[in-house]
Order: sequence, then C-alpha cells, then structure tokens
Amino acid sequence: MMFKALVMVCSLADPTNCTVFSDTIKLRETEELCRARIEEMVEVIQMTMPVPVEYKFKCELEESI
Repeated sequence: MMFKALVMVCSLADPTNCTVFSDTIKLRETEELCRARIEEMVEVIQMTMPVPVEYKFKCELEESI
C-alpha cells in the first residue's frame, strides 16, 4: 500500500471556497513520509496563497500497481 498526500485549502472569509491540492510527484511508501510531503506542499501553498486560509490534509491510502 502507498499513500497519496492531499491538502485542502479553504478561505476563512468563505469556508465553502476550497481548493484541493494532490501530490503529483509520487505516492509515498509510509504515512510518515506522506505527512512530511504534506508539510512541503503547505509551505509552497503558503507562498502562493498568502490570504487567511484554513488547511486540512490527509494521507489517502492507494493501491500500488
């Protein structure tokens, strides 16, 4: 099993205005590595979306091929 990193970013001004970012680089072998990737993704998102937002995230279990 592999893990896919997902980050959902929602505007604090309008909580229904959300965007989901999915890791396009690769699946991660462990949940720990997936969480580390989420931290990297949030850092990049913060640089491009400096407005007040709320972050939600998860490591989704994926079947490896």
